[in-house]
Amino acid sequence: MCSSSEVHKETIQLILTLLQGMRYGAIEIVIHDGRVVQIERKEKFRPASETSHKEDTRDGSHKDN
Repeated sequence: MCSSSEVHKETIQLILTLLQGMRYGAIEIVIHDGRVVQIERKEKFRPASETSHKEDTRDGSHKDN
């Protein structure tokens, strides 16, 4: 059986592993009765924007650079 400190170390290591390489997103840690019961990783991937080639105007139309 694992000791409480070993469980905490494993949980912390898991969270650190989930953070590696993440640029945009969130890590949600769910706790019940003082214990971590679930960890969710939500990561966002943002494709290259077309605005680098076109400039948006206030009326929503696009203007070429």
